[in-house]
Amino acid sequence: MNKQTKKITATSLMSEHSIEHCIVPRMLSLLKQHYQDVTPIYPAMMREFSKKSYKNQNNTFRALALFPRRPKVTDNLSSEIYITINPELYFFEEFMRAKGIPTIAGCPVIKTIWELSNNPEIAWVDINHPSLNSYLNHINPKDKPEALLTGEEIIMRLSTAETLSLESLGNAVRDFRSIYGAPYIYGHKYKPIYFLTR
Repeated sequence: MNKQTKKITATSLMSEHSIEHCIVPRMLSLLKQHYQDVTPIYPAMMREFSKKSYKNQNNTFRALALFPRRPKVTDNLSSEIYITINPELYFFEEFMRAKGIPTIAGCPVIKTIWELSNNPEIAWVDINHPSLNSYLNHINPKDKPEALLTGEEIIMRLSTAETLSLESLGNAVRDFRSIYGAPYIYGHKYKPIYFLTR
């Protein structure tokens, strides 16, 4: 963490769930340009990742994991927009990359909830990029941060991903939980949306 970032105090004015309603349709639109079927899921172990689910809908697909990230702003709303990439997300991205599941983050480039209605620009973030080395990382696309991904780069990552089934995806999620532990009864605090494509 550099000295300049330490002096910055920024907070978020909205939740991850509010962000989801913005970024999920945008990612759907991007992926539907390349895949016939694109299904976003927020899976539960006893629902999508259950034996009955595997029996009835265990088709093959490629998966993209997307973490919604909240834009953080200072008291001066004319300043930069920042995001935080928590350590758990770094661990998750590295683990799932080894399983052939690309993982990214998405954050609308906004400062207030009212901007969610204006079709805001979305910053698609490479979680593993070495430039994300601070607690607060600015994401203004006009500044061309190196950690931002284009739609074409996202499609390229997904096109080289492993072919999965619900069962193999569920097993990967279970393996992550068993290795890194789940501090909450329903799993980790931060959970991605998975886009199943075929």
